[in-house]
Amino acid sequence: GGSIGAAAGMMPRLLRAYTGLGRAYAALPPHDAVLVGALGHLDLLWLRCLPGGDRVPVVFDPFVSLHDTVVRDRRLARPGGLKAGACFALDRQACLLADRILVDTDAARARFAAELDLPPDRLARVYQGQDDRVFRPAEGVPAGSAAGAAVEVLFAGTYVPLQGIATILEAAARLKGCPVRFTLVGDGQERRAVVARARQLGL
Repeated sequence: GGSIGAAAGMMPRLLRAYTGLGRAYAALPPHDAVLVGALGHLDLLWLRCLPGGDRVPVVFDPFVSLHDTVVRDRRLARPGGLKAGACFALDRQACLLADRILVDTDAARARFAAELDLPPDRLARVYQGQDDRVFRPAEGVPAGSAAGAAVEVLFAGTYVPLQGIATILEAAARLKGCPVRFTLVGDGQERRAVVARARQLGL
């Protein structure tokens, strides 16, 4: 009941937001394509309902599937349940409405295609990376660092399983005695378990 009430309470805000976005979109100059980012499933559905929204190519970058996030990763819904089914339907419908779907690995491409029954040629792999002109290995001792100073490893996140914090802890345990210092910042679903595991490992 609480979830239904909260969803109903959001409807007026969503309608106002999408009405404003619709006006803004209608005022745009001609464009070659629209890029819809992660968790933009409803945005994509809304775009296709706008006058002329079915004529512009849409590129969808979902990052991960909604079903995978809600059911497998965060375990907020049981497999086969109503919420899981709704997430799956949103995933599939959004991907079917997109002209091209971006994924970051070949494995993700195969999984999306198989689980959502999508044509493989609709999915394009774009590797994640960095701009080598900005981020590159430093030569010698970095400025401002003393020789032999500890290496600083910083994690900042929301403590969801996808972020692999358990792996960071195991790495920290293996590097005990080495000049490496780990700092974990944030809060979320797995923080209590992470703190307990860190204490267990003597970190």
